[in-house]
Amino acid sequence: MMAMKDIGTLVFEDKTLIFKGKKDDVQINSILSISYGKQGRDFVNNWVQIEYQTENDEIKTAFFADGGMIGWSGIFGGTKKLMNKIESKYL
Repeated sequence: MMAMKDIGTLVFEDKTLIFKGKKDDVQINSILSISYGKQGRDFVNNWVQIEYQTENDEIKTAFFADGGMIGWSGIFGGTKKLMNKIESKYL
């Protein structure tokens, strides 16, 4: 999933992280790694990068950022908090 391809909501379930977007829904069950940093041409915001394995043993990467407060929440620590929540719940 490319950064900025879709907007939506992350749902934290017991063993599954679900992205419910306007275009697509993505279920992430097997997280391999999580990192935090810049993505692509976006030199302002940091992104949470999640590498995960699908049920078909395919390795995929998803990028998430906190878009609250008309996009400012990520700059004020929202994306870092998002990463910390994902790490504490799924790693």
